[in-house]
Amino acid sequence: MATGDLLSFGPYLLDTGARRLTRDGEHVRIGSRHIQLLCYLVERAGELVAKETLIQAIWSDVAVTTASLDQAVYLLRRALPMPSGDECIETHPRRGIRFSAPVVRKARRDSDDSLAAILSAHLAWTEGRAALERFEAGAVGCARAAFERVVAHIPEQASAHVGLANACALQFEMTRTDAEPDVAALKVALTHALEARRLDPRYGEAWATLGFVLERVSWC
Repeated sequence: MATGDLLSFGPYLLDTGARRLTRDGEHVRIGSRHIQLLCYLVERAGELVAKETLIQAIWSDVAVTTASLDQAVYLLRRALPMPSGDECIETHPRRGIRFSAPVVRKARRDSDDSLAAILSAHLAWTEGRAALERFEAGAVGCARAAFERVVAHIPEQASAHVGLANACALQFEMTRTDAEPDVAALKVALTHALEARRLDPRYGEAWATLGFVLERVSWC
């Protein structure tokens, strides 16, 4: 079951557990650092947060300046227009940044269908991992199909994209010495390896999978 808060402001709904933002039910795509920053600010709506605190919370793994934070806030403002025309994020020079829009905490009510979908996706992920470990042509094909089901149900799950990328890369690997290697599978692998890295830049397996795929792309 999904965890985290459901926070509503204006026409937007922010799922802090899934790190997913929607506007009137439609998914709003923003970068992984930006969604982290948004979650941090919305969870502290009305509170003035020092820039140094935000940088430590969101960019603790890299060295950045306040200019990077200012740019991220600017992009968030552009991505989050409010019907009133007011900005939902305020910058107070030499003091910090505040999320100023009214925020309402929503109760999370997962329907039986959504719970079944989550369970199905989890079982498919488990099935895919087991199939990959067998490293047989038929098993790899089953793994790809299983991970495709997970990605369809939970597109924000980086590990599902990693699994799908690995399955597709192995499909290519098994045909690499053929007259017509499965280059199409390799292209799919690259797409999902890049998506896994985008979704979770700190996920080591995403970077390892991307390196594995890029090495094979260089052979083509």
